[in-house]
Amino acid sequence: MIESKIVALSVIALIPIFLPPVAAGQDQGIPDTLTVAATTTALSGDYPEPFSLSISVFNDYGLKEIVVPLIIDGYSGWVHFDSVSFAGGRLADPNVLDQRQVGSFNTDSLTCDSLIINLAVASGDSLPAGSGEICDLWFRPVYGGALNVDSLPFSPQGAMHFTTVSDHTYTPRFNPGSITVACDYLIGDLRPDGSVNMLDLTAIHKGYLGCYDLDRSDPWHADVNCDRLTDLRDVVDLLDFVVYDSTDILCDCGMYYPAVYDDPGTPDTVWIEDDTLYVDIETTLEIGLVNDEILRGFALALAWDGDAVLEYSGCTLAQRLQGLNLFLENYECHGTDLVNPDTVFLSPWYVYDNIPPGDGAVVECTVIPRSTGSLEFQLVSYYTYYEYNLSAGGRSMLIGENKAAIIPTLTGGDIVVLPWLCGDVNTDGIVNILDITFLIDYLYNGPPAEPFDAADVNDDGAVNILDVTYLINYLYKGGPAPDCPA
Repeated sequence: MIESKIVALSVIALIPIFLPPVAAGQDQGIPDTLTVAATTTALSGDYPEPFSLSISVFNDYGLKEIVVPLIIDGYSGWVHFDSVSFAGGRLADPNVLDQRQVGSFNTDSLTCDSLIINLAVASGDSLPAGSGEICDLWFRPVYGGALNVDSLPFSPQGAMHFTTVSDHTYTPRFNPGSITVACDYLIGDLRPDGSVNMLDLTAIHKGYLGCYDLDRSDPWHADVNCDRLTDLRDVVDLLDFVVYDSTDILCDCGMYYPAVYDDPGTPDTVWIEDDTLYVDIETTLEIGLVNDEILRGFALALAWDGDAVLEYSGCTLAQRLQGLNLFLENYECHGTDLVNPDTVFLSPWYVYDNIPPGDGAVVECTVIPRSTGSLEFQLVSYYTYYEYNLSAGGRSMLIGENKAAIIPTLTGGDIVVLPWLCGDVNTDGIVNILDITFLIDYLYNGPPAEPFDAADVNDDGAVNILDVTYLINYLYKGGPAPDCPA
């Protein structure tokens, strides 16, 4: 009898060994599940319509906290998180899981959004056992393609987990979702007419590479090389397609090719003459380029700032580019109100000819200083911000023969603006015998007056011996005062 009791007790003692323990990270009942739906949308028109993605939960115990980190990932598509809606679902009652935080973090603006859904009880009620939708996540499509919606193991609130009303925390089952953004448009058809043609090439050149209030169009039509940017590389690709070979295939919906930046050899340089200018005297500034490879094109956004006011009048091709089969587009991108800083955008259109390696002026710009002081030029990169997208259209760059983007450096561009006195040809601040001597020296191959108009004292459009006589009469014979060109 004693032996049988011992055996029975031994069996009872062994039973707990074979029962599975209830660990903190395990679901105690039927596996709870979080499901992300699959959804589709399309890009069309001038403004992308928002779309929703449904999140559903099955739970067989009451929950006091739900934490769901998600990553919306896929290099073939691009969406931006917009908002969240709880209407019509299990959380339509705002008292249930009344502490609600939904938002994005660590967003990669080119490919994905990282999202966190954090729902908890503050002063309200827990989520009863049940099944169904808890919320809709709203997004705005940016580029077409497919995206995966998966769980994120690391977030500011930790990994995905549920917590019951009895303080048991565990990881639920997870059913990932997906987003498909259809391209209901023709890539490259910026002025939509059903084909890619010269009108589209004009639109991309002006709308994205010049002043943005001209011919603006949507970014997904213009990103013809699928690098998620709209810049000079797209212009070159579209030019090749429209002008050279229409059998070339522009990129398709869902493709992604990272932007290529490659400057082999010596860094390419843009230079602007350092110069001394004079108030109200029209002057030509030379802008040069040093490149050690063949260039398909360039786009330069030149800004200037300082206490001198500089009025821009226009630019033309310099001698180095004359004779090539191209023409120059140039815009003043901030109006003509003479307010610094100002920006001029320069970009030649290339039809057949490229720029060979070399060094020399490529553009000559006419300016008129309107006040004394100093200023400096710089290359700038400015961007177009849409509500849903970023375009790098205004970035100063060169395009190599292989269509790689080269970001140049800039040297020079320091400008001083001085006042001037008619007849003061040696710029010492007064008109006297020294100016007569200076003018005579100039007529016999000496240095010219600065500004040159200061030497045309009789305002006849030329500087010659008549101006010397005019100054002598003024200084020694009571003749009329110097009268230079206005």
